[in-house]
Amino acid sequence: RKFTVIVLGSGGVGKSALVVKYVCGKFVDKYDPTIEDFYQKEVSYAGLPKTLNILDTAGTSQFSSLHDLYIKNGDGFLIVYNLANKQSFNDIRNMRETILRIKGLP
Repeated sequence: RKFTVIVLGSGGVGKSALVVKYVCGKFVDKYDPTIEDFYQKEVSYAGLPKTLNILDTAGTSQFSSLHDLYIKNGDGFLIVYNLANKQSFNDIRNMRETILRIKGLP
């Protein structure tokens, strides 16, 4: 079975760095704004092989209309923020509310 994980967060918080480290095992320390990147990783869960489709999304509000489509098709979500950036922490509340609204959850 395949699972789609959507990575959300403000711009520059480290979403891509986390995904690349998890998927490829290397750390990227250069900031390069993302529009959209797609990764796959084979994992084992409960002894069974699974495929994670990981969508690394743009952090800017410029692409927020795309986020609704991504969220609609997502099975799981990783919301990332920067501890040194209070606004990025404040932004995650709206992201969570958007996920709940689109997925039809209370």
